Amino acid sequence: MKLSLYGKSHVRSILASQHVSTHFFSSIAQDRLYRRISPIGDPNISVTPVLDQWVRQGNSVTKSELQLIIKELRIYKRFKHALEDVEKAEVTFKKLTDIVVMRSPLVFNILMNLYLQTGNNEKLDALMSEMESKGIPFDQYTFSIRLTAFAANSDIEGMDKILERMELNEEVAPDWNTYGIAADGYLKAGQVEKAMTMLKKLEERITEKTKSIALDTLLKFYARTGNKEELYRIWKLYEKRDKIYNKGYMSMISSLLMLDDIEAAEMIFKEWESRNLSYDFRVPNILINAYCRKNLLAKAESLIDHAITKGSEPSVDAWYSLASGYLEDNHIPMAKEAMKKAILVCPLGWKPSKETLTTFLEYLEGKGDQSKAEEFVELLRTESIFSPVVHNRLLTYIKGGKSQSDVLIGTPSAGTIRWPMRCFLKFYDDVEDVRTGVGLFVMLEFEFVLLLNLHGLKGL
Repeated sequence: MKLSLYGKSHVRSILASQHVSTHFFSSIAQDRLYRRISPIGDPNISVTPVLDQWVRQGNSVTKSELQLIIKELRIYKRFKHALEDVEKAEVTFKKLTDIVVMRSPLVFNILMNLYLQTGNNEKLDALMSEMESKGIPFDQYTFSIRLTAFAANSDIEGMDKILERMELNEEVAPDWNTYGIAADGYLKAGQVEKAMTMLKKLEERITEKTKSIALDTLLKFYARTGNKEELYRIWKLYEKRDKIYNKGYMSMISSLLMLDDIEAAEMIFKEWESRNLSYDFRVPNILINAYCRKNLLAKAESLIDHAITKGSEPSVDAWYSLASGYLEDNHIPMAKEAMKKAILVCPLGWKPSKETLTTFLEYLEGKGDQSKAEEFVELLRTESIFSPVVHNRLLTYIKGGKSQSDVLIGTPSAGTIRWPMRCFLKFYDDVEDVRTGVGLFVMLEFEFVLLLNLHGLKGL
């Protein structure tokens, strides 16, 4: 019987930007604040001294930097550090409101957006009430933030009230983007008719400057509603433009695939190729992913080969989709080769799912091919998929017969079992601090042995 376990100050610096810089984590930014915070791996250690030192050194902290830092910290489950950043922003905001007479909603909008990005939606109404008490008018950005929060929570009543207030005030009248936010919220709440009304209003507010991005948005929305007739109507509007860029074709192909019309998507792809635009691999990649999901692996392989002949380099996403397709089709050796290619071109920070890695490692382990298993694990370390610590422990696991608790603690263990590979990877995926994780791991081992005994088994 096979068992598997899963452990379940300066004012200028703050007002510097109202939109997130996509270059924040670039190699140019060698001394950004995040690079000082990120090495503090223990979530129990405060980052406040680092923040204080940063300000004392005369450095600025823009809203975009703060948002991205918090986003990264939340991704890596460092919620205490993310909370400290929010608290730091609140303190700075309080100092500003104490020394500056606020007449503009800008600073309030910055803090509101920070609350929105960090899930502190309950603080938004209090901040808006403070604005009203101080006679600070709401602008379109203020209302859009609140509308986005209501949409995220599928609060139809809240959305209706915000839209009504905006539509009655010419100074903050909704633009196409506002109606896009509303349409998204209504669709998530299952209110398709209301969403369709929002899309018609969105279309009425498109300007020449916003036409491309607005039409892209409409294509995706009509695909979500399942309305192919409206989808093609918008595409005909798109085709009337002097030139359709790669982004437009990507939106249309994606939309048709959302409607499960792969043949129509292929026709749009052929049209794109006939236009001789720059061969952006993101365009064929959309079809490659769809082929892999539908187990059309021969088509996926053919399109990858075709893109290579065009001088385009397949992305990590393409190889990973192909590996997943092979895996589902039980072609493990081919899946392993595709996964190797994915790892070799993966960007910093990318990681395959632990389930996929587990399947490959279990396959190699089951074949008794220790050298190939070690080679695969070494590739994971070289490409920074695993840290050196996890890499060394995993190699020890593959080479030896010890239980993982022996490897983890470094002392003899009373257990005589060899843990399943997926349990080993699950542990290292969930527990960042090995020292605090020892107790948990021993407890899991006790639970595992207990399960074995209940099933009349003595080991694996």
